Formats: sequence, C-alpha cells, structure tokens
Amino acid sequence: MTLFGLLKSLSDPDVNRAVGFAISFLKGMGKALQEPVPKKEDVDHETLANI
Repeated sequence: MTLFGLLKSLSDPDVNRAVGFAISFLKGMGKALQEPVPKKEDVDHETLANI
C-alpha cells in the first residue's frame, strides 16, 4: 500500500474511528507510564484483596 493509499483510506469512517481509538489508547498508555510504580512494600495487600 502506498502512502497516498493510506491517506485516502482515512476518509473511510471505520478506519478513521479505529485510528482515533488507537491514538487515544496510546495517549492513555503514555500517561500511565509516567506515573511512578508503587514499591512492593508500599502496597496494602489487604485492600487489594477486598477489591
């Protein structure tokens, strides 16, 4: 597929919706990766068991 063909396929509503979803998903993943991961000793296992 050529670059022009890819750009032309963006006019398809289904493709446009899927690309928008993928971009939103990746943005959310990027934000989540910025947050610090809690240390194992800082996790309250009793609270997690009740979720």
